[in-house]
Amino acid sequence: MARWVILVLSSQNRNPPKSLILLKMSDYLPQQVVVEILVRLPVKSLIKCITVCKSWRSLVESSAFTDTHLSRQNDNTNLLLLKVGTRDCDLCLLHNPETGESNNLIQSTQTSRLEFDVHGTCNGLICLSSQSHDSHLPYFAIIWNPSIRRFVFLPRPRVVDYENVEQFHAFGFDMPTNDYKVLRIMSYLDRSDVPPNTPYEVEVYSLARGSWKSLSAVVVPKDYNHYLEFRDGVLLNGSLHWFQLGNNRDNFIVTFDMYNEIFCEMVVPDAIKTGLHILCMTRYGESLAIVDMAELDGFEATFHVWVMNKYGVIDSWNVLYSVRLRGLPYDTLRPFGLTRNGEFMIDMFFSGLFYVNYNSCQAVRFAIDGSDWCFVDSFVESLVLLSQANAISY
Repeated sequence: MARWVILVLSSQNRNPPKSLILLKMSDYLPQQVVVEILVRLPVKSLIKCITVCKSWRSLVESSAFTDTHLSRQNDNTNLLLLKVGTRDCDLCLLHNPETGESNNLIQSTQTSRLEFDVHGTCNGLICLSSQSHDSHLPYFAIIWNPSIRRFVFLPRPRVVDYENVEQFHAFGFDMPTNDYKVLRIMSYLDRSDVPPNTPYEVEVYSLARGSWKSLSAVVVPKDYNHYLEFRDGVLLNGSLHWFQLGNNRDNFIVTFDMYNEIFCEMVVPDAIKTGLHILCMTRYGESLAIVDMAELDGFEATFHVWVMNKYGVIDSWNVLYSVRLRGLPYDTLRPFGLTRNGEFMIDMFFSGLFYVNYNSCQAVRFAIDGSDWCFVDSFVESLVLLSQANAISY
């Protein structure tokens, strides 16, 4: 089938219809040039392009094109994905720090309060689940690409006794197998009916396999406590990461290897090895980072941004910068994360979310009101799930 290039010529007038020029592409451009043109387009434009002809659809839906397009998007994105609870409903926001614009990705009905948890985002996908603790309701969790409006339902896991189980999810990418996985850890509240020496149940969902797998032989590190982190694991270098306070031992980082599906431990900087710390795990570019808050007095606090310059090398932990904030009540602050340009965010209870500029030491309030900020991470638009056979479009 002949291929065509559609060039849109914008008029200087505001309302007149745009004129289209159609060029027969096969007569003018080689295939590689076509690919180079299409791979530079944003996701929304590519979704329109796949309706032009079968050859374009086949090209755009191929895994090679998806991967190439994603690599270009990762280099150019500055978007943030945030989840916040308001008085009326939970919001899942896509925010552009450069323009200040925010777009709510999930619309709820006016007759019911929508509540959900965001468990992570990776390569344009978001994993979220409902907050229902009613064992009579079906398990609800999805892997979702809002850019192409497609999602996959996760099947019912093996353990669904919500009344006796506290469950925790995390989401990540297994690069060696090109697979997206959901980690689910369950701790029992009532241990009377649980076999001895079974502190946790661990399951992993594989998007490629389409099912859950029980990791019965996996040992969760001693003193693991997922309540210490507001976010469900920082994905970096093929592993998820959580900071943990040691019980009669040094503080440490728990990691979960997405490929080998095993837990490990990592040493933290000496300055935060002991004692109680208010901090968050995050990323700085492609490096693991920790934002630690230290109290000076009731209305003054210092934030230290630690970066592991070489992954896995303990001696490579260094303080990227420190910021001292005055005039903010210490006991209402919580470090929340980093933007791609290195600015960090703090959550002030009952007052909202703030950006902190490390040069001016000024805190600027985020434009969206919310009382319960629960998640933040970088977000990139992608084509992942476009050719997923069991994905549902809406």
